[in-house]
Amino acid sequence: LDHVGPGADGQQLEAFLRTYRPAEPLVPQWLEPPLAEVVPARFLLGRAYGLRGDWDRAEAQARWILDLVPGHVGARVLIADAMFARQQWGAAAEHYRAYLQRQPNDVRALMNYGVTQIGLERLDAAVDAFGRASALEPANARAKELLAMAEQDRASLSIAAGCERESF
Repeated sequence: LDHVGPGADGQQLEAFLRTYRPAEPLVPQWLEPPLAEVVPARFLLGRAYGLRGDWDRAEAQARWILDLVPGHVGARVLIADAMFARQQWGAAAEHYRAYLQRQPNDVRALMNYGVTQIGLERLDAAVDAFGRASALEPANARAKELLAMAEQDRASLSIAAGCERESF
């Protein structure tokens, strides 16, 4: 900033603005704490909104975080959870997929991803997700139950498809 003091010429000022203007949205208000403090606070706020079922506000906090820190995995799963709660299966699946690339052993996310796949009628992907969740937590009864139901649905669909082919 020293080179853009009172004696700076117009070219120096314009160069400074071109360099630092992209950072301006990073500080929504001059009174807001530094980024290192804001992101965790907004993430906790988003989780709190999610816990009380206010998914619009939870998602808004998560999107604010992703605008600043695109790789923030917690914000990614918070958006996925918001979409999941609204039964927006395609959008939820996309966000869970991105999250699971970075956190492949998150059983809850795997199970939710599997449910999105059922909602999208992608039974093979659902079976895979529930199978991975069951393998990670063999004592997880819910993961086993979802896996069994998805396998049964897939088998029923396969049998129905076979019967339909035979009737022609």
